Amino acid sequence: MLSSGNLGFWWIHGLLGVAFIALIAHTPMSHLLLGPANSALASRRSGIQLRPIDFEAEPPEGEEPVFGAAKLADLSRKNLLDLSACLWCGRCHEACPAAQTGKALSPKKVMTTCADWLAQGRANDAGLVDAIGLEAAFNCTSCAACVEQCPVSNSPAEIVLEFRRHFVMDRSEMPDTMAAANANMEKRGHPFVGTSANSDDWRNGLDVPLYEPGETEYLLWLGCAVTYEERAQQIARAMVRILEAAQVSYGILEGPHCTGDPAKMMGNEMQFVDTAQGNIEEFKEMGVRKVITMCAHCFNSFDRYYPELGSNWETIPHSVLIDQLVRDGKIDPSHSAQKIAFHDPCYLARPRRAIGAVGQIVEMPRNRKDSFCCGGGGGNYWGGKGGTARIGDVRAQEAIETGADKIATSCPFCMLMLTAGVTRFTEERKVFDIAELVAEALPLSSPPLQHMP
Repeated sequence: MLSSGNLGFWWIHGLLGVAFIALIAHTPMSHLLLGPANSALASRRSGIQLRPIDFEAEPPEGEEPVFGAAKLADLSRKNLLDLSACLWCGRCHEACPAAQTGKALSPKKVMTTCADWLAQGRANDAGLVDAIGLEAAFNCTSCAACVEQCPVSNSPAEIVLEFRRHFVMDRSEMPDTMAAANANMEKRGHPFVGTSANSDDWRNGLDVPLYEPGETEYLLWLGCAVTYEERAQQIARAMVRILEAAQVSYGILEGPHCTGDPAKMMGNEMQFVDTAQGNIEEFKEMGVRKVITMCAHCFNSFDRYYPELGSNWETIPHSVLIDQLVRDGKIDPSHSAQKIAFHDPCYLARPRRAIGAVGQIVEMPRNRKDSFCCGGGGGNYWGGKGGTARIGDVRAQEAIETGADKIATSCPFCMLMLTAGVTRFTEERKVFDIAELVAEALPLSSPPLQHMP
């Protein structure tokens, strides 16, 4: 039996243990429970997963429909759990390209502001969206670096983009340059304002087959950047040479197409759904089963968001396909001593085999899943102003400082942003898409790559 002294210590110990358990929910120790719970409920897929919006759903009686989020009550339960689980550690801020270039957005500030309002019982205060601010909401490049770095699986970017949706669809507010791109999408089906390119310019001098239902294996999807940006058109020309050399069955669609991704990421979900449903209907009518994309943003939309609307095809990024063709011996590019720094696009797998086949890979300081955004994501190819530096310039400087002979990437927006950034340091052409480097290294027996004037 316990002595009276030991019995007293036993009761004190027991009461302290019970008190500690009772206080967990009211102290920072709550993260011992909330963190693991939040991680368990997080999406198994990395990156950002914006909630679909049912535009045909009837709002509760007496209420107006709400698109996006103006207040905490408009966010999902998982978003609200993110706020409670947040450690306020600042890792999201340190990884955010907008925050690190002095722009208005700080994902940590967004989380702490929302958490404060939640603690104050202001879940229905629509002033929250203005407390976050339009400029901060549109600074997000949707790169998901904040999601990758969070130790408790929070997604500050999803919350920011919900506020962005509200600014666009409920209040018709967005930065001027983005508004112009968005208006161009609605009128002309693509966001490239003032382009002088025609949709067929990229294939001048090339004999490119059209997709034939039941006959063609792959649909080569062009997307808007490759179609309307002269520099990016070289990616498609290079990819045609690679597919021809590998004897891959492929074809293109007649006429220009866009996935609608720029509209979605700029907050115009209505425009995205309208564009996507049109593409899905066309693909189904043509029996498309495999699609090759040449843009990280096209891939992300096809692979992540189109299935929610009824798509049923397999999407493969061109960089991944090129890797497979090299691995399987379908193409045999010549190797050289050139050093190539590879910039990993935010939305893509990280291919290295194809780069290693044509040169020596030089890893950049931030690479693979910890890559630093080029600055063009989230519609910021048409925005990205403010702050102490341009994100693309920061990334271009990192690439230049590797001492590499060339800089490679696998997304036209990354290529365009880095090209603009590199011009601040050198007049030499240094930025290329992975397809361009591989096509140039193919044997002379392969169809020649004809550069446009």
